[in-house]
Amino acid sequence: MNYQKKLMFILMFVINGAVSQIVKSCTLPSDPDNGRYEVAGFPSAKPGDTLQYAMLNISCLPGYDMVGNQTLICLQGQWFGVMPECTNCGTMTEGATVPPWHVTIRSPQWNDGREFCTGSVIRRNLVISGMFVRLSQHHHHHHQQPITAHCFWDEQRARLRDIEYYIITISNQNGDPDGNLVTNVKFPEDFRGLQNYLQADIALVTTANPLLSDTVRPICLNSGHHRGRQLQDGRLGMVPLSLPSTKGFRRHHVLKTLPYISMAQCLDSISSSYPTFGGYLTYEKFCAGRQNGTTICQGNSGAGLMFPEAKGIVTRFYLRGVVSVSPVDMTKSCGISDFVTFTNVDFHGDFIKN
Repeated sequence: MNYQKKLMFILMFVINGAVSQIVKSCTLPSDPDNGRYEVAGFPSAKPGDTLQYAMLNISCLPGYDMVGNQTLICLQGQWFGVMPECTNCGTMTEGATVPPWHVTIRSPQWNDGREFCTGSVIRRNLVISGMFVRLSQHHHHHHQQPITAHCFWDEQRARLRDIEYYIITISNQNGDPDGNLVTNVKFPEDFRGLQNYLQADIALVTTANPLLSDTVRPICLNSGHHRGRQLQDGRLGMVPLSLPSTKGFRRHHVLKTLPYISMAQCLDSISSSYPTFGGYLTYEKFCAGRQNGTTICQGNSGAGLMFPEAKGIVTRFYLRGVVSVSPVDMTKSCGISDFVTFTNVDFHGDFIKN
């Protein structure tokens, strides 16, 4: 028995048990933007109709991906779940150096190119990023020392920084130079900074105004979708990085290709070169990187590692990881290792959906 048949069975069972009760009707909602729905058992039903019960099977138009659950149920006038969004996610212009969902997070007082960290747009006014702590390396390459958080987490006070400290700007040239105010930052309950080795290093950032536009699109974020093919040893992903320039704090944007590294290989690299770093490779982290000088720099925390999937002539990018931490040399602004650890987005699917 498939999922929809199980839902219908449960639905009929509940209704048959409630026939003697006062019946409250269900008013059918509007179709989702760029999508439609069918009502199981009522093929001619349309938005605005009232029914004793309803199960909606929702679909998106060709070229659009669904963000949310495919099925909604209404019993006794109460809807269970929310209407999903149909979005043209994860597409970008060939040759682009900045994805259309990539954002910069900085202070309202900074207009000189400095930035705390970065993130990826996943909804109309929602960005996914990291809490971010980087590790420093002093004098001897077997000793890394932590320094304070550079993004949302105040390590000394063990709490979030004030949200008035941040604005979000679109990283491409068409972004709003004045930025978008941050109204809320949420993170998993088990995040405790360095206390638990940056476990659950992920954040959801809400903005005051919508981020999506003709030039700004969300990255695809379907938990588990294509994961088996994408997170395999050697499979190539891409991450947008902002690298230091020779002109003050100004930075230039590049798209770097990084292969996924198996947990065994990453642990071997850590144990041989950075033994004190091993604790930061928690269960919901994975590694990516290569031995060609590609690494992350200060301000790159929160950037999304994305993997392409082609369907017909359309290639979409799916978010799989958020830049978390890598060993760095405090005399430099960039990492010193051939790997970067990422927070695995799929492990936090419930947190993101809720």
